Amino acid sequence: MEDQLERSLNRLGLETVDVFLLHNPEYFLMDREKHNVPKEKAAEQYYERIRNAFRFLEQKRKEGKILYYGISSNTFPEDPEKYTATSLTRILKIAKEIQDELGLEESGFAVVQFPGNLLENEFLDPKFEGKNLVSLIHENGLLSLINRPLNAISSSGSICRLSYDPNKKSEDVLPLLKKELDAIYEREKRSLSILPQGSIEYTFRTVTEPYLDRFQNQDHLNQFLERTVIPIVQQLIVQVEKIGGPKAQAEYIEILNEALPILERYVFQKNVLDRSKLYEEILKCYPKYRGWNLSAIALHLLHCSLGEGVVLLGMRREEYVRNASLSFGAPISDIRYPDWKNFEV
Repeated sequence: MEDQLERSLNRLGLETVDVFLLHNPEYFLMDREKHNVPKEKAAEQYYERIRNAFRFLEQKRKEGKILYYGISSNTFPEDPEKYTATSLTRILKIAKEIQDELGLEESGFAVVQFPGNLLENEFLDPKFEGKNLVSLIHENGLLSLINRPLNAISSSGSICRLSYDPNKKSEDVLPLLKKELDAIYEREKRSLSILPQGSIEYTFRTVTEPYLDRFQNQDHLNQFLERTVIPIVQQLIVQVEKIGGPKAQAEYIEILNEALPILERYVFQKNVLDRSKLYEEILKCYPKYRGWNLSAIALHLLHCSLGEGVVLLGMRREEYVRNASLSFGAPISDIRYPDWKNFEV
């Protein structure tokens, strides 16, 4: 930590940083679980490491290098009984013990960061002795930082970008795109028919068609193409050239070149359709936001649920700034948290 703190100060050109965060300490617990370490033993080691870190950070406060410190953990909202959960209650106890041990007027532990959005809404579950995570943070005078407000991981594990503009209507072209893909698949079948029967295990069709409706986003598709599809079709291209010659190879490559843009459009339109369904589900609970785009609604409802705190949002485009301005500038709405359990992709 000494090294990382000094590097941060040097990069920022500062003598003091406002807040120093311990980032994802729960990775230690994930590793212990992977190695079948008993939960109680792992937890004891985990919180002792945090205790030692707090002692170090209090010393750095004394030296004037940091003002406050905190923890950023994806597992703050988890059920406290889960192996990988980071218990804020236990950390608060450690912070108080360090404060008393060092005779400090106040603890430097002041910030709690965790992921939160319309789909990942566990931070509002009253699972901490009848309180939710936000209430627990507020009661102890801490600051909430919410990250990933628009990049949600659904219960199925898929990543959903909470972005949809209802004012940009798109035709339901999925059936047409699927028809085009089916035609491509048939052309591939004919092109590969020159290969000896049983000589190929996979084709472009067999590795893409089963997953058409399961690609989470364009990045997911690109990763799948790079890691799975391209190595397979490269082998097929070689086999086709070996049996059918350069002409057959060129024809097969042409089929693939036509297929990829159609596949990309299909995945994009499927994602748009999924988000439009989520948008309509949200409007059933909050009809007054009809006309807003999904990002603006998601940010506003998150802002309303948080009360005092900070939503961390990357705004690299002007439209992102407009959405944020609309969301955070609108009057606070009453949050019906149980309704959020119906939001799913």
